[in-house]
Amino acid sequence: MPNVKESHERNFHFCTAPEFEDWMAMQLLDQFVRVMRVHVSGDFFSVEYVRRWLRIVKRSPRQQFFAYTRSWRVEEMIPELIELAAEPNFQMWWSLDRETGPAPLIRGIRQAYMAIDDVDASLAPDDCDLVFRDQPATRMKRANGVLVCPTENGVKTKAKITCSHCGICWNKKATNWETSLLPYYDMTGVEIVAPAA
Repeated sequence: MPNVKESHERNFHFCTAPEFEDWMAMQLLDQFVRVMRVHVSGDFFSVEYVRRWLRIVKRSPRQQFFAYTRSWRVEEMIPELIELAAEPNFQMWWSLDRETGPAPLIRGIRQAYMAIDDVDASLAPDDCDLVFRDQPATRMKRANGVLVCPTENGVKTKAKITCSHCGICWNKKATNWETSLLPYYDMTGVEIVAPAA
């Protein structure tokens, strides 16, 4: 689709422009943004680009930021990604799958396994923190002992679980988030169906 490609190219060029940082910081304030996911599509592509986000995050202490990245595979970017992750209002996630191999274990940086389907989810490393499934076929609260994203696990609850209520992706304090959900979403007695082997 030409329009999508043009939009991505325009965004790429703008994020390297001198006015990008000021514009982004102002948009966060003007739009009353509370939580921002950096890159719904795309990734950190250079050391300088990570530094730009570090400056934006430091200028925006009232906003919470989070990002999933596979740029941990680029060795020269790791120090800046770690520095960005250390900001109190930023939650960094290493994104991995069966093709990326294991990500480095860094204190304060969580790991998310991106599974294609339920069988792939069962291959999630047991030291990762969260599993997402692209093509879920069953309800699954855990995959290989690792929590499946609550908004995507297929488990029916009395109230709809939303990203804003869950907060695991963006809230550094949500370390034991499964128990913190219980007052809102009673998970006791919910039947979990494991995938067929």
